[in-house]
Amino acid sequence: MTREAPPQDDEAENVILASIDRFLERDVAPYAQKLEHDDVYPEEIVARMKELGLFGATIDTAYGGLGLSTTVYARIVERISRVWMSVTGIFNSHLIMAAAVQRFGTEAQKHLECTRQRQEFVDTSDARE
Repeated sequence: MTREAPPQDDEAENVILASIDRFLERDVAPYAQKLEHDDVYPEEIVARMKELGLFGATIDTAYGGLGLSTTVYARIVERISRVWMSVTGIFNSHLIMAAAVQRFGTEAQKHLECTRQRQEFVDTSDARE
């Protein structure tokens, strides 16, 4: 059973999605093709996604996440995928793990994982090689 966060109001959702659109226009679209072509890990884009809270988008605010509904999160992923699908895999993989900890972990694990997610990002791009 999937837990759905309380719905955001339309105004809050519009602000979130507008922020994502600005990020994509300014920080992703101009660089995506070259980074993809050169097979370069997008460190600066990842840092910005972390600042935006995408690594904990659907994680409860009690654990440091944004607490977004899955509907809003799906809209975010859809927007980002239109510009550069590859970067969605970067934050989705971490979000899946964080969601598993939130759902099945102890309180200590939940707080530790969320703190770690905020403090450092573990680059898993070499795991694919």
